[in-house]
Amino acid sequence: MKDEQQKKIEELEGKIYSLERSLTRLSILMEPNLKYPYWHRLLSLGIFEEDKKKLEYIMFHLSSRLNQEQDSLRIDTEYPSELFEKDLPTLNQTINIISSTLDIKQEEIIQEILLCMYRQGMFQKLISFLFPEEVKK
Repeated sequence: MKDEQQKKIEELEGKIYSLERSLTRLSILMEPNLKYPYWHRLLSLGIFEEDKKKLEYIMFHLSSRLNQEQDSLRIDTEYPSELFEKDLPTLNQTINIISSTLDIKQEEIIQEILLCMYRQGMFQKLISFLFPEEVKK
């Protein structure tokens, strides 16, 4: 019975992996949707739902810091402690938090994701604070 279950688990894991690869290839082949550039960029980078939620959690906390509303937010040990500081977020700090949480080493990719978020209408106040020159373009 256990061998059968293990075989089924391995089969499902293989199908999930194949589906993720297919989605990534499909996103590369398609023209980016101007209405949803953030979602398109995540797909093309192979960033799926769990990491998307982590990224948006980080941005929510950083937005709360920007608005000086973080007192009611709880500290989550899954994230770097610098996410929960009281001062205004900086671009370097934001990039470091995202990089360490999502294991994205290229700063340019993180910046691109954040600017796609802005173009999709997400966290615009925070992103315009972090990228004052880029969002004017």
